[in-house]
Amino acid sequence: MQAQTVSTSMLKEADIFKSLNDNQLKKLAAIADTEEYPAGKVLFKKGDAASRFYIVDQGRALLQTEVDIGPDRAPLLLDLTTVAAKQSLGWSVFAAPFKYTTNCRCIENTRMVSFNADKLKALLDRDPELGYEVLKGIIVILASRLNNARQLLMDEQVMARFKAKGETLL
Repeated sequence: MQAQTVSTSMLKEADIFKSLNDNQLKKLAAIADTEEYPAGKVLFKKGDAASRFYIVDQGRALLQTEVDIGPDRAPLLLDLTTVAAKQSLGWSVFAAPFKYTTNCRCIENTRMVSFNADKLKALLDRDPELGYEVLKGIIVILASRLNNARQLLMDEQVMARFKAKGETLL
């Protein structure tokens, strides 16, 4: 990890902070850290304590979930979404039981802006207007992730129906 100053202009470009004013961005920048991770680095696993919230500055990370496919087989890793520059991850820091709900692995060398969960929540508690704006950003992210998951499920169901009939889509 490498400490660098986080700019308010970088934060302003992040999906979750687009609606924030300069004063709000300065407050966030004051508690933000910059971290660098190599490709392949696992940032967290499903069930880990949600201790950090991240914004990808450069690179990409992959969110995955484990699917149990039986007692005699290892769980299957299912790719949910790729998180790219200016997108955020780790929303679980805001919701009880404060445990990550997916696995996250860097798929490229990745630089992230990160926030300690306790410091971030304390800031949002002290500044309800900032907290509300961040909450609105989280809702947009969650809605997008839900739509992605819904689309994956629909695609799988369509493929299963064609396969059951012995047909292919292509």
